[in-house]
Amino acid sequence: MDDCNLKKIETLIDDIGNLLLNKTDEVDPVAVQHFQERIGQLMISRLTKSENKTGLRMSNIGSPCDRKLWYEVNQKEDAEPLRADTLLKFLYGDLIEEMLLFLAEASGHSVEGRQETLEIAGVEGHRDAVIDGVTVDVKSANTYGFMKFRDHKLDGDDPFGYRDQLQSYVHAGQTDPVVTDKTRGAFLVMDKQLGHLCLDVHEYRKLPWEQVYEYKKGMVVKEEPPVRAYH
Repeated sequence: MDDCNLKKIETLIDDIGNLLLNKTDEVDPVAVQHFQERIGQLMISRLTKSENKTGLRMSNIGSPCDRKLWYEVNQKEDAEPLRADTLLKFLYGDLIEEMLLFLAEASGHSVEGRQETLEIAGVEGHRDAVIDGVTVDVKSANTYGFMKFRDHKLDGDDPFGYRDQLQSYVHAGQTDPVVTDKTRGAFLVMDKQLGHLCLDVHEYRKLPWEQVYEYKKGMVVKEEPPVRAYH
């Protein structure tokens, strides 16, 4: 594709919608094959036994409660086992992610850097993708949760630390050549109840992320959890 014809991420939602409504003459068979392979690997990873890894990750570093994070890292074996319906919900979310990234590519957008390992201060994470040069984290949510992304409300209501997770991916990708837009990241989100899509864009916050991560690393290796922050 010529540079003059490259899509911009701002049209992503409309382009996916137009693809679904108007169809296309042909879907790239190589892209279809890769999609099939990723779905197969996903099912294998979700249905086979594997080591239950614990520790800090970019996906949990943004937890607003240090005490909760300490217990998650140090006493995960004491947590209540996940129910089958919860595990199915996670699997469904993974399938939605693969579908959305496939639709992004099929609608003419560049999708690169999928599930690449990133690192800050020795803590690793796996970014979902880079779409049109922008770091993207793919989420699925119920209608209520979707509205927080649609209305750009995470700055004031982010109990799972999604915003810092995205910021971490953007920070860790500053030297990545596929990330051509170093100034922002975005959530690509689907309302899994109604099928609505949105793109929630966040400006990159140039915080001392290495210091943030070093603090979290030091906190979780202490013998006792932090004091309760909420009463």
